[in-house]
Amino acid sequence: MPKKQKKKQRKKKAAQPGQGFDRLHDQGNSELGSGEWAAAELHFRKALRLREDGLGASNAATLDSVHGLAQALEQQGKLDEAEALLWRLAEGREAKLGATHEETLASIAGLSDLLQKQGKLDDADPLLRRVLAGFEATLSPGHAFTLAAFGNLATLLQMQDKFDEAEALMRRSMEACDAALGPTDEGTLRAVANLANLLGMHGKLEDAEPLLRRVAAALEELRGATDEGTLASIGNLANLLREQGKLDDAEPLLRKVVAGVEATLGATHEGTLVSTSQLASLLQEQGQLEEAEMLTRRALAGFEATLGPGHDGTLTCTDNLACLLAMQGKLDEAEPLMQQVLVGRASTLGPMHEGTLAALAQLAGLLQGQGKLEEAEPLTRQALAGFEATLGPTHEGTLASITNLANLLEAQGKLEEAEALCRRAFEGREASIGPTAGPTLDTAASLAHLLEEQGKLDEAETLMRRALAGFEEMFDPTHEHLINARGNLGALLTKRGGEEKEAGVVMVRAAIAALQSPPHSMPPSHEWIVRFTAALA
Repeated sequence: MPKKQKKKQRKKKAAQPGQGFDRLHDQGNSELGSGEWAAAELHFRKALRLREDGLGASNAATLDSVHGLAQALEQQGKLDEAEALLWRLAEGREAKLGATHEETLASIAGLSDLLQKQGKLDDADPLLRRVLAGFEATLSPGHAFTLAAFGNLATLLQMQDKFDEAEALMRRSMEACDAALGPTDEGTLRAVANLANLLGMHGKLEDAEPLLRRVAAALEELRGATDEGTLASIGNLANLLREQGKLDDAEPLLRKVVAGVEATLGATHEGTLVSTSQLASLLQEQGQLEEAEMLTRRALAGFEATLGPGHDGTLTCTDNLACLLAMQGKLDEAEPLMQQVLVGRASTLGPMHEGTLAALAQLAGLLQGQGKLEEAEPLTRQALAGFEATLGPTHEGTLASITNLANLLEAQGKLEEAEALCRRAFEGREASIGPTAGPTLDTAASLAHLLEEQGKLDEAETLMRRALAGFEEMFDPTHEHLINARGNLGALLTKRGGEEKEAGVVMVRAAIAALQSPPHSMPPSHEWIVRFTAALA
């Protein structure tokens, strides 16, 4: 080959530096999309090296490869290296595009997300404030990016326990949208919904309610009654009302959601089945058990047909039906359903998962309710061992499991072991949630009852009085829990002599009268009435 031609070929090759980096970068993007993080990392590293050599470190395409490599590393948990790359990306885009360019702000937001994952909340804070200020300066208050920036900063502030500042921020977002876009603009309504959700998360339910009502009414007017967004907002309002105990107000809203979702998505769509299950759960709370059962069976048939018997949604619905049947006293029908849930949870989650252990404990409780105490005991012990191993000895799930085993042993007459377990649960709750918390007081009352059964009246009385004092602070005077506590103390005092016995008789009679009167109207066969009547014999 002539020398001249060889020189031309060499010049041609030299004129194409970094050839193939587009293909490598695209391959990395494809692997990111399919979850092949290690392969994506390899291709992005090669693309980045070629682009740096051929295009320069600050070229836009080079920065795209920096971004891709950072994403691949983040997905693999290589957060420190990913952080360094995201700092480079943010600084590079700012230098090339400007401080308030949309891509610059998006890069800073991504860096802030990574810092939050690393627990570097104080480092993330000024970055998110900068992102919000940038979007507020360049976009409208109701733009999706601006609203997302408000929401992201509010979430970070909550993580920092700065709830008041988060609320003030969301109110500012809502007021800005109101002024700039109008009260019924969809951007404004998103800001209103964000504030309502924040208030609801922090227990300000009464403040959140009118905001959710506003959103639901406006979306229904704008989009129509069967629009997906309208139905979602009505569902959110219904859930809030339910959380406030306004069940009768929530019921027609949930019925509207079920009818709307079924009309738009079909009877067997997962959204329809979830809404149907929610309505059934509400009806169960209201005591409308027959309709609740019918709707739950309908939802379960749909879940089984569309998702399969082992899907989490199907198992949850099966569990709901089992609990509903148990509430109606249909224990024999509930038992195989609970067995099915247990097998399904163990298969999908593993035998030591909290969900599996909860299913195990629930089945044990049902067997105990059926009087199958010997069958229930090994399951209850197995659940306790699992909770203790996975959650630790002082976790509330473990303490609840200890209480369950103590109750079972008490029913079998194994009072000494039951007492030891009940003491452990009482001391654990006292240390973890405090001496006046409801579960602590409940455990004190249970321990007092065990002590009374064994004739340890002095310690039992001390615990009963302590529980009663706590319940008096917690409940209205007519609350059945408080009435029961007074009756229990009275029943114990009837075992004393003299004036204490007379005072106990008065307390027991008052408890019986209160429980048999409205709003409680308990029949003579109720276990509390039976116990108190026996104390007067």
